[in-house]
Amino acid sequence: MTNLEATSAALLKPQSVFLNRNFLLLFFGKIISQLGDHIYAFALSWYVLDLTKSSFQMAMFLVIDTLVVSAISPFGGVIADRLNRKGIMVWMDVIRGLVVLLVAFLFSMNLLQIWILYVSAILLGFCGAVFAPASGAIIPNIVEDEQLTEAMSANQFSMSFCTMIGLLISGLLYTWLGIFTIFLFNAISYFISGVMEAAVNIPLIERDNFNKPASIYQQLHKGYMEIRAGYQYIKGNQAVYYLLLMNTMFNLLGLPIVLIYTPYIFNVLLKATPFQLALPQAAIWVGMILGSFLTSIILHRQKLKHLIFWGFLTLSIFTLIGVPMLVPAVRSYFNLDNWGVSIFWTIVNTVCGLAVSFFTIPMYVIYQKRIADEYRGRFWGLENALRTAAICSGYFMAGFLAQKVWVGFLFGGTAIALFVINVWATNVKAIRELKD
Repeated sequence: MTNLEATSAALLKPQSVFLNRNFLLLFFGKIISQLGDHIYAFALSWYVLDLTKSSFQMAMFLVIDTLVVSAISPFGGVIADRLNRKGIMVWMDVIRGLVVLLVAFLFSMNLLQIWILYVSAILLGFCGAVFAPASGAIIPNIVEDEQLTEAMSANQFSMSFCTMIGLLISGLLYTWLGIFTIFLFNAISYFISGVMEAAVNIPLIERDNFNKPASIYQQLHKGYMEIRAGYQYIKGNQAVYYLLLMNTMFNLLGLPIVLIYTPYIFNVLLKATPFQLALPQAAIWVGMILGSFLTSIILHRQKLKHLIFWGFLTLSIFTLIGVPMLVPAVRSYFNLDNWGVSIFWTIVNTVCGLAVSFFTIPMYVIYQKRIADEYRGRFWGLENALRTAAICSGYFMAGFLAQKVWVGFLFGGTAIALFVINVWATNVKAIRELKD
């Protein structure tokens, strides 16, 4: 290669997204607020148990948040397509910070009651449902097309990292510092995130707004029509539409393996210790963190649709591999105690986490590339609503089935279902004809 060719190749190589000031502000702001969120959520669940001694009360917080997000996210998408996305993010973080700060104040005055926590959960869920579509839709406004893969990988990393670290340190912080300090930490994290988001520069985009005089009914009707138009647009974009369905089915069927079936196995069937469960639980997020790095490299050599296929296939295979460990005779034959099973599943779950990154990141890249800017907020609103509704439904379904059906059948059935979904999706014409 001549010097001229080498220089030309260097100029054509896309600049790293981590040299993009706007993306860095958004990225680190999200890490700070997400870390605060996960520490807060885990600590609050323990606090509610301490306060009420009721697992039902603790579960209700998860259900409330999920229902609010599912109901509000489509309208949040409309708002993100009509108003300033940066402004939406800043104000939602400020409001969330004020809500948590008020909770901390009431706690310090010994005035905090369980109903106040329910109200705060509704407010935080509402703000999160409005924030998420704007957060997803703004990324193509601040990064180049060539940087989208790296940006999506970075987002996957931040989510996985904050979840893993939040789970690991929240219990320690709750024990050492108490719930009041965690309230303050989460409130401050929202304010810091809002300041960093306010510093992001994005191109001025003219948008319609809601300032025109209209009754509440007219505003709601207009919002409904906007959601309907957004759904029709997404349905017409068949590759995106079918990938959205594929990801929804993964959230419905796949996530209960980690959060319902595996804890049930270790707690009820194996009578294992919490730490023996924590290892395979954390391994999922470790795998996803590794996957976020590897995917950004592999995507330069593989087509997006191919990586989705292999990621889904790998997940289904390694889900099936865990089934023999549920048979006592197999564990006895390999002389595996609970620690042996924990280590085995830690390895399996690490690979599963890698597989999840291999298909979710390419999906998000396709979404960002193929959705027009004026519909992007509504798309992420719909995606957020479907994902949270699927997760909630999956938890209810899995919680019921785990009590009625041998969990080995549930693992095997889930693996087969994921394989069938993968085969179906790769034979959909719109997905098969996808071009990067």
